[in-house]
Amino acid sequence: MIYAIVSNYLILISIFGYSLFFKSKLYRTNKTIISNLDFLYGIFFLLFLSIFLNFFSPLMYFTIPIICVGVFLFLKGLRFKNFKINFFNYFIIIFLISFIAFYGRDNVDSPMYHLQIIKWLSLHKITFGIANLEIRLGFSSSWHSLLSLLNLTIGSFSAKYYLSAVIFSVIIYEVIKKKRLNLVFYSYIFFFVIYFCSVIYILLIMVSS
Repeated sequence: MIYAIVSNYLILISIFGYSLFFKSKLYRTNKTIISNLDFLYGIFFLLFLSIFLNFFSPLMYFTIPIICVGVFLFLKGLRFKNFKINFFNYFIIIFLISFIAFYGRDNVDSPMYHLQIIKWLSLHKITFGIANLEIRLGFSSSWHSLLSLLNLTIGSFSAKYYLSAVIFSVIIYEVIKKKRLNLVFYSYIFFFVIYFCSVIYILLIMVSS
């Protein structure tokens, strides 16, 4: 469980590091400020980076370098006060969600093809026509590429089982941050998150296709 908590927190701050990098390159302002929802900049950057890298090499070779560079970018941003985020609160949220996720079980689909796709992307570069061997291997998405890229593995531990906790942590942190607002606003936030996630999921499938 300690591995799950530490790896999730490292990956979280690494993604925020890439958020700072990508947003600063995108807008070129004097000082880039990163808030919670700017997490999406890092996610999109790593999504497209994982697909690009996988054209040339298995993703397992990039996992540790990508996370280390992200942590370095995060520490650099922390030094120059680029983050408007309470990372202690984030650690508490990560701890609780990772604790719950650690004792969860795979759903029916995971052993059949989700895990097989992640394993293939980790060990091999993109293979055209792989669905001819097994049709379910063609049901890949950009999320699988991201999981393969960030799949920190230590002995028998594999981060891919717990990375969804990072996404949930971002949503929970955002809701807690708005705790002084009324229930109607919470409802709008909830429906916005559901709608946004649905749209992003569809777009990711379209991109991977």
